[in-house]
Amino acid sequence: MMTEWFSYSLEDFLLFSPEVYWRLIQQHSVNFGAIAIVIEVIAIIAFYYLKHNHKRQIVITILIGAWCSVGWFFFIKQYAAINTFAQYLGYACLIQSLFLLISLLKERTSIQQVSLTMSVDTWSRLQNNVTLICLSSVIIFPVLAALLGFNWGTGVIGILPLPTITISLISVLLFKSRMRLFLLPIPTILLVIELLTLKVLLNA
Repeated sequence: MMTEWFSYSLEDFLLFSPEVYWRLIQQHSVNFGAIAIVIEVIAIIAFYYLKHNHKRQIVITILIGAWCSVGWFFFIKQYAAINTFAQYLGYACLIQSLFLLISLLKERTSIQQVSLTMSVDTWSRLQNNVTLICLSSVIIFPVLAALLGFNWGTGVIGILPLPTITISLISVLLFKSRMRLFLLPIPTILLVIELLTLKVLLNA
């Protein structure tokens, strides 16, 4: 029985053709239309604001909305139509939103209130660098998507998993150390699943 499992490859778990998947991705990003523009502008303003004010609440709020959007509108309402297991990924996204909501309630407004082993100056520099990377990612991902021939909306946070996961994993460095324990597992697992899925689709 065990040897039979080892005989399977990743391609055997692909329940749909690459053409169906890419069409779904394009259609999903197109469906968001003008909303993608609004989300992109809000995300840029939020990370720019964070860089100058060190108040994380607005970014956490955006991440909560982004994970709810990806979980419900992409995984459960769209992707589940061609992949039965996608609904469980959607539920995982909603759980991540819950974790972010808990972190939002625990976050303080000032870096001086953050109790860490590093100095305030070091913590401030780390926040500035992480925020700059997040801000750059929010701008670069839609441009990169367009250059690769996709709708630019596929690179907007909150529309598809990959940009949402990537920016969330970077943003985790902005949180107090103990909160990272709750915010890392789901994005990490979903990132692995996404990369394996893309590997299979691109090699098919």
